[in-house]
Amino acid sequence: MDTSEQQRRVFGRAVRQRLEDMGRSRAWLGAEVARIELGEGARPYTASAVTMWVNGDTEPTRPKVWAIERAVGAKAGALSRL
Repeated sequence: MDTSEQQRRVFGRAVRQRLEDMGRSRAWLGAEVARIELGEGARPYTASAVTMWVNGDTEPTRPKVWAIERAVGAKAGALSRL
């Protein structure tokens, strides 16, 4: 996925808002994304990695984006198309 800094930041703000609405932490998201993407017992992504996603500093891979959408209850493509 080739994205601009602005697109990464818009995506990150949407993820951050979803987490706030759900009352979930970045650590929770890291664990949930790892579980969805890699399976039960997978080592969670760190809260630091999630912070980089939600701040728009790094672009998560497509499988991670799909797992993020699923974890926060967004329809497939809802966040990745922002």
